[in-house]
Amino acid sequence: MVATNFAPLLLVTALLASDVSAARVDPGVHRTLRQQKTVNLIVTMKKGTQESIKAVKEASFTSRGALIEDMVSRLQKNAESSQSELSGLFAKEAAGEYGSSKSFWISNQLYVDGATVEFLERLAASPSVGEIREENIFEVPEIQAAAAAPANSSASGISWGVEMIKAPVVWAKGNTGEGVVVGNIDTGVLAIHEARSARLAPGVDIRSAWYSAVDVYTLSSGTSMATPHVTGAVALLLAAKPGLKFEAVRDILTKSADTESLMPSGYSCGNTTDGVFPNNMYGYGRRV
Repeated sequence: MVATNFAPLLLVTALLASDVSAARVDPGVHRTLRQQKTVNLIVTMKKGTQESIKAVKEASFTSRGALIEDMVSRLQKNAESSQSELSGLFAKEAAGEYGSSKSFWISNQLYVDGATVEFLERLAASPSVGEIREENIFEVPEIQAAAAAPANSSASGISWGVEMIKAPVVWAKGNTGEGVVVGNIDTGVLAIHEARSARLAPGVDIRSAWYSAVDVYTLSSGTSMATPHVTGAVALLLAAKPGLKFEAVRDILTKSADTESLMPSGYSCGNTTDGVFPNNMYGYGRRV
């Protein structure tokens, strides 16, 4: 009688334990499979990159180049080690269940093209897989460059910031910077300052290699990490359309940004628990 009463409880416990170890599969994956029979996947390994980044931070180096070389080596070995557990899934007998695959050591992720439902099920059952989501494809919006000068520019058409640092004076002496390629420059924004905290919007979950004293990803809100965030967006835009000029890139970034979803009421990314990864949020900040 006692065994009969506890049998359902034991079954539920077993199912819960199975769910905890199984990879999280985004609902969109199943939706696409029902519609198209196959789906392109981004697979994130459960091990992540935290251990490798922590090890680099704790080590000492004689130069920046040595640090970079060591970090690359650690991340590559980390990806090779954790992803090797999936090698059996990509064997020849599974060739008909997916099209191709590619490893991304920098984030410890895999891209799988044309995966079937059978392959997805076996992939999700692997204890080394943390999350599976569908590949996101974004179209570069067609935005006409404005003929008028930006709102923060003076009557001369030169940005007030450029005038403030007296750049035109330097240009007048022949120092135009012609031939110099600049990726992105930003002094950064202190999001928690009382004069700015209410004017910045939290963003989406973007991984950071910045660690805090408790060995987790550091929290940073609004545009505090604007330079790496925007640089990544610019790189993607130029990869899709290499001919884009500065004005076009600027307009795409400022006019197509989805700021509504980045402003949840009463939310601060600083409330994220230290043990949760990623526990930082960066995004497109509201103008002051």
